[in-house]
Amino acid sequence: MNSGLTSEDDLTKALQNIGLEACPLMGENYNSGDYLPIALHPGSELLNGWTPGNQPDLQDRIEGHLVRHNKQIAYGGYMEERRLYQASAHFGSEANQRTLHLGLDLWAPAGHPVYAPVGGSIHSFVYNDQALDYGATIILKHPMGEGYFYTLYGHLSLRDLEGLYEGKEIERGQEFCHLGDYPENGGWPPHLHFQIIRDMEGYYGDYPGVVQIGEKEIWRERCPDPMMVVRM
Repeated sequence: MNSGLTSEDDLTKALQNIGLEACPLMGENYNSGDYLPIALHPGSELLNGWTPGNQPDLQDRIEGHLVRHNKQIAYGGYMEERRLYQASAHFGSEANQRTLHLGLDLWAPAGHPVYAPVGGSIHSFVYNDQALDYGATIILKHPMGEGYFYTLYGHLSLRDLEGLYEGKEIERGQEFCHLGDYPENGGWPPHLHFQIIRDMEGYYGDYPGVVQIGEKEIWRERCPDPMMVVRM
């Protein structure tokens, strides 16, 4: 079942209202001064000289960036063009590669807890184990008006999938998953991929998180800005 809202503007307004009461994804122990925006697009200074696929080096760069700025959590990535995926055939051939990132990434140590921003229930969960994929993934279903919207949590700890079942209730502010470590999290430095989805379109435990850049406006409507329901 889709969002039940007929226009992109209606969905945006509804999500903005929901966001006013949302719980911080990374918990209440941080304030806005603890977060550092980072860029991972082509030409980013953070990636200068980095070789795609060298994930330990990417982790060192992100952690060093946080230390230099005296911050705790790095974030960014919505609608950002990236070339981080060239080391995996999962993201297409060189001539037809998916490079546009649809979620918000929050980079923090492995094991860091994640809290439900709003109440909902388990829609689906899967271990997506292809190279540079989501790894352990949980998708929540949230009531909104006469329909629903969905939130996806990727790169989790594999143990977070234990004991889950479809329809399990997850309360607002509940600690329900944790950042997975390399390589069980899809082969990434530890981080959370958080994405809003308007309609699951039949997907189960998975949904595109990186798409072709030429389809940007199509996917912007399907996956609105996650910052609307993220508090820092």
